[in-house]
Amino acid sequence: MLKNKLKILLILLMVFCITLSPLSFADDETITENTQEEVQITEEDTNTENLEVDENLEPGSENTENLPVEDNATHEDKYVIGDSVVIDNIIDGNLFVIANNVTIKNQIIGNAFICAQNVNITDQGYISNSLYVATNDLQITGIVYDIYAVSNNAKLSGYIYRDLHIATDTIDLLTTVGRNASITAKNMNFTNKESQEASNEENTTPIVSAQIMGNLDYSSESEITIPEGIVSGKITYSNSSLSLIKTNSIMSMIYFTLFVIALFGIYKWLAPKFLKNSGNLITAKPFKTIGLGILTLVALPVISVLLLMIKVTSTVGLFLLAINLVLLFASKATFIIALNNVIAKKLKFEKTLKTFLLLIPTTIAIKLLSIIPYVGIVLSIVCIIIGAGIIVRSIIFKKELDVE
Repeated sequence: MLKNKLKILLILLMVFCITLSPLSFADDETITENTQEEVQITEEDTNTENLEVDENLEPGSENTENLPVEDNATHEDKYVIGDSVVIDNIIDGNLFVIANNVTIKNQIIGNAFICAQNVNITDQGYISNSLYVATNDLQITGIVYDIYAVSNNAKLSGYIYRDLHIATDTIDLLTTVGRNASITAKNMNFTNKESQEASNEENTTPIVSAQIMGNLDYSSESEITIPEGIVSGKITYSNSSLSLIKTNSIMSMIYFTLFVIALFGIYKWLAPKFLKNSGNLITAKPFKTIGLGILTLVALPVISVLLLMIKVTSTVGLFLLAINLVLLFASKATFIIALNNVIAKKLKFEKTLKTFLLLIPTTIAIKLLSIIPYVGIVLSIVCIIIGAGIIVRSIIFKKELDVE
């Protein structure tokens, strides 16, 4: 019994450590050659510089028979987690990356899902489907079919075959967008810096580098002067002083979803029985779970403060305070995981993979509801209380996890 309790405490402490040391997104962080760990997908250089691109191709319809045969090509989905990730071989599948720095130097014959501090698609990079990216700094000089991006800064000077969807603080759009562009930004620039400086010196009009073949729908704090001839279709402007808040909300949603997924993985690894049956603690005697959650969140801080006031028990007080912080961090995510299990059971999802895939829309739905004024505050409090109750109840009344 004691061993199992210590196991649960270890899980909670690991979650606490994860929340204190996530992927770094600090603006001033630097990585030296001595400290960065490069994740190289290949050991040999590939020769795709002369690869011709047919503009009439649709995503997924590429004639892969004419592609150069690469011994080091990856013919399956690729999952990479690291510090500095370099993709310099062909990926014949989807790419999933979580890292600090990501550089793509070759072709991705599929979708790319990237979450990183800095993302660079070089002039040799080619994503033949969609790029889904959340980053601080986005640089694209290569080719991408569709872009769905959230960033602080974006410089796009490659080629976008179809649509651009981006929410950012500052964007330098120096490329051609084959269809429509939807942009939420505080600052938008359509000329490169060299052209702008030269025009200032010579008192001439700067050369515009952007071209949007379809419609432009943009949102900003104030209306921006769009140079004539950039947009072939219709320009639609919406006055939104909350554009930056929207961007931060999207980033927050992404981070929280990643945290819930990480916690799901930890539970799967260290407490598979709890993960499988945690939904029972919501459906069976729910008021018991709620009562334990309220009692824990109220009593534990009070006891911790009292113990901290006594010199002999101050260490114990600090430990209880740490446990309380862990509960606050992990309880909402734990509630979502348990609720997801209830939904999966109703849908008769027996495999863990289906339950895991269902977890993403469940998390997003709860996060979206949390954004609603007043309702979101109440919902968050309820999630934290029930989540804390689930954790405490699983420790004290372990046998209840076996109830079907």
